[in-house]
Amino acid sequence: MEIPQSLHDVIFLLIVFALVIVLLIVIAELKRSLDKKKFQEIEIRRKQVLQKKMNVLKKKQEELDKKRAEEEEARIEEIEKEQVIAEKEAEKGAEKQKRLDVYAYILSKMHSVLMPVLTKNNLYSVTKKYVERQRVPVTVSEDSIAMEGYIDEETTQAFISGLIDEYDDVLGWPVGNICRVEIETHLKGKDFDSFLEKLKPLPAKGIGYLVEEEEPIRSYNLFSKYIPLTDCLCITRRDPEKIRRIYGKNFNIIWLTNVKAENTMDPTDLERLMQSIEKFLDEGKVLIIDAIEYLIVQNNYKTILKFIQSLNSMIVMKKSMLIVPVNPSALDTRELALLEREMNVLK
Repeated sequence: MEIPQSLHDVIFLLIVFALVIVLLIVIAELKRSLDKKKFQEIEIRRKQVLQKKMNVLKKKQEELDKKRAEEEEARIEEIEKEQVIAEKEAEKGAEKQKRLDVYAYILSKMHSVLMPVLTKNNLYSVTKKYVERQRVPVTVSEDSIAMEGYIDEETTQAFISGLIDEYDDVLGWPVGNICRVEIETHLKGKDFDSFLEKLKPLPAKGIGYLVEEEEPIRSYNLFSKYIPLTDCLCITRRDPEKIRRIYGKNFNIIWLTNVKAENTMDPTDLERLMQSIEKFLDEGKVLIIDAIEYLIVQNNYKTILKFIQSLNSMIVMKKSMLIVPVNPSALDTRELALLEREMNVLK
């Protein structure tokens, strides 16, 4: 059976139409694929631009943070500098006041009056500034002038020169002024010798002194001279109240005892004792250990020798002073000799 020509035409048209549809679909898919790729490229470029902007902003923020940190650091440094300056000024003022107190203490301990003198005509005069500063009553009498013959010129001049060098800044006197000590009329004979004894310089700092004596009288006399001048610590097995009744209350005491109470310490706890000493010590401070024989009994000689060696090194490093009274008869010759090797001996 033959298919009519018209049907062939219809089939052909349908095939052509189908091919056109397929072609259109392919073209549309290609276009969609190209558009998607283009969109992705645009998105990538957009993200890259955005990332660059964020990097720029981040860099600017970092620079700003760095600048702020530097400004804050500079501000803190400036504040610290101001604090250091203020502290130094305060220390300077405190040191000046301390030196004035020292000088006033020297005057209070001397049975004498310190005065400027016009040497050409031997006329004694006291400046108003001196009286106002020291608030010391000053009188000049014929008797005091007559006592000049009792003055050892060399000793007096050396002592006065030292005072001028040390205290000229706080006294406000020109260095060129000449000063001397006028001895009161009642200072004669042994009294005057006692006065000269007071003019002797105190022992140097940064040194440990072993004072050999049966009773620690000389040791405490030396220790007491520093009480008005600096911070002092007494380590003892004696009754603290008895010590304070003699030497006052302006120094610290650690009582070595097995009794637990305030400011007491076990004599066998050397580590804690060393920590307390190390915490106390600073430049110029003074320490007396009036218990060396007791510590040896409670521990042993070798341990206490090592303790003294370590402590002496600390004293040198801190430029402080250590005073250790010891009864020579309480130790054998070798033990005493080993201690003497570690410290300066005062007999």
